[in-house]
Amino acid sequence: MKVFLAGCAAALLMASTALVQTTVAGTWALQMNWPGGASTGSCVFEQNGDSLRGSCGGGDDRFPITGRVTGRKLSWRVDVKQGGAQGRMEFDGELDERGTAISGTCNVGDQFGSFTMKKQ
Repeated sequence: MKVFLAGCAAALLMASTALVQTTVAGTWALQMNWPGGASTGSCVFEQNGDSLRGSCGGGDDRFPITGRVTGRKLSWRVDVKQGGAQGRMEFDGELDERGTAISGTCNVGDQFGSFTMKKQ
């Protein structure tokens, strides 16, 4: 009977853990690595269910984002405008098990790189 109850408790714990929505809301420090060098910035994520909004940028330049969170996977895009030029940055990443870091790939047009983020 004790083994049965322990098994039921473990099954309930795993089921409730699977139902918990991953939360990435907050401020994240961003490091991007490109073939020509590295750049830094920050993102502020606002999450409503699987919908991701907020802003990313560096210094005083902030640009709105739209994206999705599915489990520990995230994807978002940032439409930037600097010096009269416009571009779209796209990010695909995965949140670590502790919920304190995100890593993945990014691109601007045909230029591809990688990124890491740390929760502030």
